[in-house]
Amino acid sequence: MGMAGAIIKTHNPLNPEILSMLTDDELEKISKLAGLRIPDQKRKAFLEGMSSILDWIDQIAQLDVSGVKDDRLEQTVGTPERPDVPAMHNTRDELLSNTQHQKFGMFSVPKMVE
Repeated sequence: MGMAGAIIKTHNPLNPEILSMLTDDELEKISKLAGLRIPDQKRKAFLEGMSSILDWIDQIAQLDVSGVKDDRLEQTVGTPERPDVPAMHNTRDELLSNTQHQKFGMFSVPKMVE
């Protein structure tokens, strides 16, 4: 059983009659870890959605990819680089001409932190 399968109680992705479900306690733990507040009226739908995602993860984990060639390294022959040539692309005045909110030759933005 895959890592996702360890979380769920029943696992059989090939039999749609058996629905793998997270328990309410497991959903509570996940929601606390993720910092989510799930309203009671949406818990059932959330449990079903999460369980179906975990089923898909397990199905993917069960795929036999032993004969698949990993050719990612052949496609990337290094990081393409452009010449490092210093140049002035835009002047301050050109950039500031695009905004109405400026002070002292800089962009002015609203205060976000008190």
